[in-house]
Amino acid sequence: MQKTILKKVAEFIIIGIVVISLCGINAKATQNEQYTGKEYLVQLLKSMKVSIDTSEEDPYLNIALQKKIITESDVNKLDSALTREYAAYLTNQADVFLSGKKYSYDEYLYYQIKHKKRISDISKCNNTYQPAIYKIFSKGIMIGDSNGSYSQNRSFHGKKKVTEKEANLIIKKLISKTSRNKVSYDGQVIRTSKLPKNYKKFPYILESFPNSFYEMKFNWEYIKSSEKKIDGKTYFSPAKIKKQILWTSSGKWSMEYVMNKYLDDWVDKVYTNVYTRLNANYKIINENDKWFKQLRNTYFIFNNKQNDNRQSKIIKKYIENMMQNKVIIKSAKVVVEPSTLYESMTHVTFLRVYAKFKISADNFNMDHNKLIFGDYVWIKKITKNVWIEGVYDIGIGTSNLASNGSDFSVMRDYINDYAYKGK
Repeated sequence: MQKTILKKVAEFIIIGIVVISLCGINAKATQNEQYTGKEYLVQLLKSMKVSIDTSEEDPYLNIALQKKIITESDVNKLDSALTREYAAYLTNQADVFLSGKKYSYDEYLYYQIKHKKRISDISKCNNTYQPAIYKIFSKGIMIGDSNGSYSQNRSFHGKKKVTEKEANLIIKKLISKTSRNKVSYDGQVIRTSKLPKNYKKFPYILESFPNSFYEMKFNWEYIKSSEKKIDGKTYFSPAKIKKQILWTSSGKWSMEYVMNKYLDDWVDKVYTNVYTRLNANYKIINENDKWFKQLRNTYFIFNNKQNDNRQSKIIKKYIENMMQNKVIIKSAKVVVEPSTLYESMTHVTFLRVYAKFKISADNFNMDHNKLIFGDYVWIKKITKNVWIEGVYDIGIGTSNLASNGSDFSVMRDYINDYAYKGK
């Protein structure tokens, strides 16, 4: 009797193990099932509320071909796992159909995203799908992932497989424009939550930039003046800078017009200035005068020998000092953000810059402008070869009374920690 009971128990245990094993196999198979392009296409068409004749054989494929959402060359690809780059292609095709427009995207924004390389890994994506990726990015439907703090580009991960959950989110953004991410005029992703305290002083806040970048005090906040500080009158914040009028001897210019024409040039000049100053090596600084020329060209050219020579002599004196002190400066990142442009009460226009750099030298016990070139340089703490992070407002302008903004150059090159709050 006891043997019979034990035998039955053993049989139940074996059956249980087999059942559990089979369940595990089935669960694993389910987990490994690929979400295909065809499944996504069906979901797309259903969400688009396209009239489908279900009596046809393969009705979704037929209607997708008929509505030119796919072509004959796409048919063989649909059974494969859906990748992000192919999802971008299909989604953009669907958006073109829904909008009824061949150009269902902002051409200027498309250019900005492509020209300024806002998608860092675009070269890894199939050439056929790259135009669709730029377009779907510009629409805020598929924006990829941030490349970290102070990054002005993002990773798209075109070859990555899409899950059904991700597909549902993409379709939601396709159908509901209010669900889409906002993208700045120059192709950067905007955030709308957890904003800095002074967010109203800026046209928008970028997702990859911390609040401390924005909350650092502006130049006008340090100025002691009996004149009342009024935004849009005595100073112009980044949010109101476009309302400023540039007065010159040749007439007046709308700052919005001037910015549209020259802001990229100003950003490039400030970037070159700061990058050059934070990448200086005493061993090679005098080679072909390249470092000197590169830096000198970022400062205003007076076309007056006396004034121009003065700035040149200051740079050459710095080179002489830093070579004696065996200074080596190396930057890891320099970022100039165009949306931070503002004008202070002193009528100097500023751009905000983030920089990460380190310094090596024989002696640090000296004025910091002998370590880093500039009129006023002060770093709170310098340790040999230890990374330093800072945010600096670099002033730009002109001494040309007839300027229309085309000759704006660096006029105030302060690198100092008087305002930076850190992360």
